[in-house]
Amino acid sequence: MNGSDRRRYCRRESALRATATSCDRATTFQCRVQNITAGGAKLTFATAVDLPHEFELEIPQLALNVEARVVWREGEECGVTFIWPQQAGYR
Repeated sequence: MNGSDRRRYCRRESALRATATSCDRATTFQCRVQNITAGGAKLTFATAVDLPHEFELEIPQLALNVEARVVWREGEECGVTFIWPQQAGYR
């Protein structure tokens, strides 16, 4: 890991389809996973969206359904960290 890369996990480029769903299930957004690690992902939406701070992310091609938290936003893109069940009590 170089001095400017603070990631804990190895990042893998992807173009996976995903769905972001608000915790109350009232809103869903379709997106693409641009890259993914065991700890999070970079998501791209067709337009800038009002994504909640925490939401459920489903990536069918990986059979993954996990809570996610936004850590940065820029236009149509955002970076999220995954909230794994064993971490849920530490929020």
